[in-house]
Amino acid sequence: MDIFRRAVDIRSGEYGRTGLMFSCMFLLIAAYVVMKAVRDSLFLYKLGVAQLPLVYILVGVGVLLALITAVIQKYVAARQAG
Repeated sequence: MDIFRRAVDIRSGEYGRTGLMFSCMFLLIAAYVVMKAVRDSLFLYKLGVAQLPLVYILVGVGVLLALITAVIQKYVAARQAG
């Protein structure tokens, strides 16, 4: 227990707040995992496995476009600043 206390450094009076924060994060992550599984199963049920490669390609293209847009915005902002 001493190793845990040194690693986390929770002071007296902070145990209640820390417990609530841990519970909140645990429940948020648990809900995320459950909703991700539900989302994936609904996707496969509606569109089928045959559409999965196309979706992966479209997600990759979307991420690539978002990255390109971010780089262009930074470049334009840097040019306008000086």
